[in-house]
Amino acid sequence: MELPIAQKVRRFSLSRTAAISILLANALVVGGMGPGARAAESSVLLVDIDLDASRIGIAVRLSMGSFKGVLEKYDARIQISAGDKSISTAELDFDFADLKTGNKRRDKDMLKWMDYENHPKGSFRLEELAVQGEQLEARGTVTIHGVSKPIAFPVTIAVEGEQVTAEGSAQLNFLDFDLKPIRKMLFITVKPEMIIDFHLEGRY
Repeated sequence: MELPIAQKVRRFSLSRTAAISILLANALVVGGMGPGARAAESSVLLVDIDLDASRIGIAVRLSMGSFKGVLEKYDARIQISAGDKSISTAELDFDFADLKTGNKRRDKDMLKWMDYENHPKGSFRLEELAVQGEQLEARGTVTIHGVSKPIAFPVTIAVEGEQVTAEGSAQLNFLDFDLKPIRKMLFITVKPEMIIDFHLEGRY
């Protein structure tokens, strides 16, 4: 499903929800859009993502405190229709080794917990942009630890001239991806809900 984003952006300008990500994340790709999204190459425009101006981060709460992380490298691909400037494709692929929290030991422990050797990659595939009340909602599939789950979250998308901006946040529960609860020193536990927060911008 394609929405005329240029017409919707004023009406559906959204504030971000609480911080996440991994989103992952979260970054967006074209996938599952049906034959319409697979139009001739001349009918779609590839957005060149400005990595310096873009950001994907996570926020994790502990029973005592919290921490944040930043995805330092990722491959985000966005395509828009050359006609009505609607998003036809949005994809994100990343390596968990590129998720940095500012603490090397914690980063190393995180990769071990995630069974990084067997599941090093994560991804998101956009399947639909839908109007939900007065919000624009992104719906798609996120894959973590080899497990794929549907996800939906509010998003703000603006197309102004040749500039494209997409931002929002989504909440994930890592227990849904066959990951074990984390407990440190018997007293400190990691809350299973993570917030993935993203801001992507580029030009076509």
